[in-house]
Amino acid sequence: MNSDHDMKGESGKNFSNESVAELTAKQKQSEKDNSQEDVSDAYPNDMKEKTSTYSLMEFLEQFHGEINSEKKIRLNLEFMRQALSQGSSPRFKDFWEVRKLCLSLFKEDMPVSIRADLWNSYIELASEAKQLKEIVDQQSAFAVEQIELAIQALEKDVADMNVVLELIADIVLPEECFSLQKNREFYTVIQRELQLLNALAVKINSLRKELLKTEMRIRIKNKLLERLSVCGNQVFPRRKELIKQISEQFSQDVEYFVYSQFREGEMKQLPGYVLREEIKYLQQIAKVLTLNTHVFSETRVKLSTCWDEIKNYEKERKKETQEKKLLFKQGFDLIAEKIQVFAASIHEETSLQECDQQITEILTFMRTVLLGRQEVQILKEQLYNVKKPVLEKARETEQIHLQKLQEKEKEKKDRLEKLSCDLKSLIQGASELSLEQLTSQNKALEECFQQLQWKQSEKQMLERLFKRIKDLINDNKEKTLMLLSEDDQKTLDQLHIVLFEKKNRRKELKEQLEQYRKLLGGSGLDFEKTIMYRDLMETDKSVLEKINSSIFDIKKKIKQIAEMEI
Repeated sequence: MNSDHDMKGESGKNFSNESVAELTAKQKQSEKDNSQEDVSDAYPNDMKEKTSTYSLMEFLEQFHGEINSEKKIRLNLEFMRQALSQGSSPRFKDFWEVRKLCLSLFKEDMPVSIRADLWNSYIELASEAKQLKEIVDQQSAFAVEQIELAIQALEKDVADMNVVLELIADIVLPEECFSLQKNREFYTVIQRELQLLNALAVKINSLRKELLKTEMRIRIKNKLLERLSVCGNQVFPRRKELIKQISEQFSQDVEYFVYSQFREGEMKQLPGYVLREEIKYLQQIAKVLTLNTHVFSETRVKLSTCWDEIKNYEKERKKETQEKKLLFKQGFDLIAEKIQVFAASIHEETSLQECDQQITEILTFMRTVLLGRQEVQILKEQLYNVKKPVLEKARETEQIHLQKLQEKEKEKKDRLEKLSCDLKSLIQGASELSLEQLTSQNKALEECFQQLQWKQSEKQMLERLFKRIKDLINDNKEKTLMLLSEDDQKTLDQLHIVLFEKKNRRKELKEQLEQYRKLLGGSGLDFEKTIMYRDLMETDKSVLEKINSSIFDIKKKIKQIAEMEI
C-alpha cells in the first residue's frame, strides 16, 4: 500500500545524484503516515542510555556489596572491558566513571605482585580506551562530514523543488477507469508533486535517524537537526496538505461510484464484469496514489463491499438464469413440435405464399412463449430449413418467368429493329415505287406496328418514320396530279382532295411542334431526350415548310384551272 506513513530511511546521500526513479521507489516502500511531528520520535541512544545506566547500577550495587579490594578492582576491570566491547558504540561514559573508582582502589593494601598485574591490566584498558576514543572520534567526524554534505544536497533540492519537479514523470492512470476521468488531470498533477515530496520526506527522515544515532558534539548535532527541521518545514506541511486534497478527492470519486452503481444495495446500469474491472482499477490506483491511512482503508472496505454485492448479484442471477433456461426449454420443445408438424405438411404443390403464412403464424405464437435468444435463433433456422425447398422452387419458377420475359423483350426488340429498318428502307426506296406500292407497303407496316405494345420512346420513333412515309405518299400523289391534263376536270377534284389532306397534315405538324415546345420548356427532361425532341422539331419544321410550299403550289394550280374554266 502506498499511503501516507512513517518513512524508512537510509544513510545520508546526495539527493541530487539520485535518479527520480530511485526516489520514487523509496517513497513507495513507506507504509505509515509520516509528518514533521512524528519523524523524530525514535531515539535509539536514549534506550541505550537507559540500558547502560541500568547495567552501571547493577555493577555499583555489586561493587559496594564487595569488601575485598582485589575483587573490587577485578570487578571494575571486567566492567571496563565489557564497556569497551560494545561494537561500534563503546560505553565511554560508564568506562570513565568506573575507571575513577578503580584508580582509588590501587592505594589500598594488597600484595605487590597482584597490584602490579592489576595495574598493567588497568593501564592496558586505559590505553585501549584512548585509542578506541580516537577511532570513534575520527569516525564521528567523517560521519558528521557526510551527513553535512547530504544535508547541503537536501537543502539544494528543497530550494530547487520546482526544477526537480519537471524531471518527475506523470503517473499513468488506466484509461478504462471511468470513475476518475473527470479529475484525471488533478490526480496526475498532485501525485507528481507528492512523489517529489515523499522522496524528500524519506531523505529527511533517514538523515534525522542517521544523525541521532551518530556520536558527535551536542552543539553540532543540534545545529544539523535545526537545518533538517528547516527543510522539513518546507516539505511536510505541503505534503500533508496535498495528501489531504488527493485523499478527499479520491474518497469522493469512490463514494460517487458506489452511490451511482450500487445505490440502495442494487446494481445499476452497468453489467457485473464492467463493475468488477472498475473496482480492480480503483484498488490499483489507490496503491499508486499517496493516500492517508483512513481514506485508503475506508475506500478499500467500500470497494470490497461492492465486490461482494456483485458476487451475490451474479449468484442470484445465475439461479434465475437456471430457472429461465428450464422455461426456455419448455417453450422450445413446444415450438419445435409445431415446426415438425409444419414440415410434414409441406409438399411439392405448396406455394411460397402458403409457406410464409404458416411461418408467420408460428412466429406470432413464438412471441407468446418465453424463449431465450439462442432458442429463438435455433427455431428460426429450423423454419428457414423447412422453407428452403419451397423458396428454391419459387426462385426457379421466378427465374423461368424472368427468362421468358427476357426472351419476349428480346423478340420485341428484334421486331422493333426490323420494323425500323423496314420503314427506313421504304423511305429510301420511295422514289422508285409507285403510289400504289408505297401505300400498300406502308399499310402492311402499320398493321405490324399495331400488333405490339410499344414504349413511349419507341412509339415516337416509329411514328416519326411513319409520318415521313405519309409525307412521301402525299408528295407522290401531288406529283401524279400535277402531271394530269389541264382539261381533265377530275384533276381539279383530286387537287382539292390533296389540298385538304395537306392542310390536315399541316395542322397535325403544328400541333406536334407546339407539344414539342411545351416538353422542351419544362425541366423534367434529361439531356438525351432533349436532343431527341430538338431533332424531331427540326425534322417536322422542314416537313412543314415543304407542305406549306406544296399547298401554295396546289392553290396556284387550282387557281389556274379555275381561271381556264372561266
